[in-house]
Amino acid sequence: MGVRFSVMDPGTAYTAARSVLEVTADTTHILRLLRAHISNESSTTSEQLEARILRKTAAGTGTSRTPLDLSGAGSTFGGTARSNMTAEGTPGDILWREAWNVLNGWSWSAVDDDEIIVPPGGIIALDLPNAPGASITLNALMEFEVIGALT
Repeated sequence: MGVRFSVMDPGTAYTAARSVLEVTADTTHILRLLRAHISNESSTTSEQLEARILRKTAAGTGTSRTPLDLSGAGSTFGGTARSNMTAEGTPGDILWREAWNVLNGWSWSAVDDDEIIVPPGGIIALDLPNAPGASITLNALMEFEVIGALT
């Protein structure tokens, strides 16, 4: 078993379609995406949005986030993580897409056949492909595991 990390965006106001979180693996390790969540902290109005998990071929520009070591071993993540994107990277394959209601939140968890692997140097992102009807403050989380190095 590898080291598990969690990266969060603690609350950003969204008025346009954009990436919520983005994680880039370092060049020698593989990541396995375990969970992704989006929750609403500001709106009391029912609204349907879409969430996507996708690969990117180029990173975007956003606020740097430090993934937390969930194992408590004091490990440091060797890649990068960003949220609150001000410039989008280049989207690649869409691996998962699902509609959700902002009053309920959205959650994705890997099941054996559904695991998402991020290759060394690869980029995985959680995004909102459509703009919300009005400004909404969302929290987001991605949990992933560094599972090893290529030989």
